[in-house]
Amino acid sequence: MGIPSLFKTPRHRQFNYQPVYYNPVKEELEQRTKKAKGEAGSVKQGIQRGQMRGYFHHVASQKKQSNIRLVVILLALFLLAYYLLFNGLTS
Repeated sequence: MGIPSLFKTPRHRQFNYQPVYYNPVKEELEQRTKKAKGEAGSVKQGIQRGQMRGYFHHVASQKKQSNIRLVVILLALFLLAYYLLFNGLTS
C-alpha cells in the first residue's frame, strides 16, 4: 500500500523508440536491385549511340586533365629541385 498524498505524482512515460540507422551500402544495393528489376523487363539489345559518345568524351576529358595535372606537378618539382640545388648552395 502506498502513502496517500494530496498531489498526483506523474508516472514515468514509456516510449517505443526504435532508432533508424542509415546504411549507405544497403541503400545503394536496394537501388541497384530496383534498377536491375526494371531493366529486366525491357532488355535492350545494344548500347545507345548517345551513351557511347558521352562515355568516350568523358574518358577523353579525364585523360586530358590527368596529363595536364602530371605536367604541372613535374614542372613544380623541377623548379623546386633547381632552386634547392643552385640557390640553396650559394646561401
